[in-house]
Amino acid sequence: CFLCFAGYILIVSFSFKSLHAPLFSYALFDNRVLNWGVSIALVLLCSSMFFPALRELLDLVPISWFWIGVVIAWISFNMTLVEGAKWLLRTVHR
Repeated sequence: CFLCFAGYILIVSFSFKSLHAPLFSYALFDNRVLNWGVSIALVLLCSSMFFPALRELLDLVPISWFWIGVVIAWISFNMTLVEGAKWLLRTVHR
């Protein structure tokens, strides 16, 4: 799923700012370049899903609100896995 993969990559970039600390223990928005990059990519991603001309150009199908919920749940699940792996590595390497 294009939306699942692209959304996950954008959101997980904040988690990978530090592999030694939990996601919400450091300033998430202090990197202006990362913020601009993720913002622009999110606008392009949403545009590709909601504007029919871009959907046709990229050969995408419209997505229902149910599937948007599934995408959000999938991204949340993957973020939990990433944060769990970070926690495990911190615990093992103490």
